[in-house]
Amino acid sequence: MCPRNPAKITQIDQTLVHRQFVPTNVVCTLETIPI
Repeated sequence: MCPRNPAKITQIDQTLVHRQFVPTNVVCTLETIPI
């Protein structure tokens, strides 16, 4: 699994709500990219 950053997870969760579905590998990529 990818490392979890609570601040980034919140942003990703909001994205998931809008997109309804995001592949796990995309989520991992978003978690890896520094924001």
